[in-house]
Amino acid sequence: AEFLPSLHRCFPICRTALMALSVAQQQFEAKLNVALERVRVVLDVNRNPRLAKDAHHRYGDKYLLAEGMTNTAAASQTNCLMAFLDLTQERLRTLGQWSESSAVSLRFVFQEKCDFDRT
Repeated sequence: AEFLPSLHRCFPICRTALMALSVAQQQFEAKLNVALERVRVVLDVNRNPRLAKDAHHRYGDKYLLAEGMTNTAAASQTNCLMAFLDLTQERLRTLGQWSESSAVSLRFVFQEKCDFDRT
């Protein structure tokens, strides 16, 4: 009997969290639609980019899409490592060779310093 009142009090919080998630999803989709409009301007007139959920597709297409997105994410991460962490082609090859025989982990050390311009 004591469980039900506490559940009842929790439910509005859960409902609020779901509403916030829905708003966040709508905001993301709105930003994505703005980006799609920009892409349409750049691409040839014959192409028509759209959300995957809105495009007619075959069953296997979703796997091709997932593979393409995974490859894009991996390339993006590699570019970040190379650009911002001074990871050269030689070091990248070395990491690739290490990964053939065992798992490779990268450890990052970050130091932040703050100086005040005025007091």
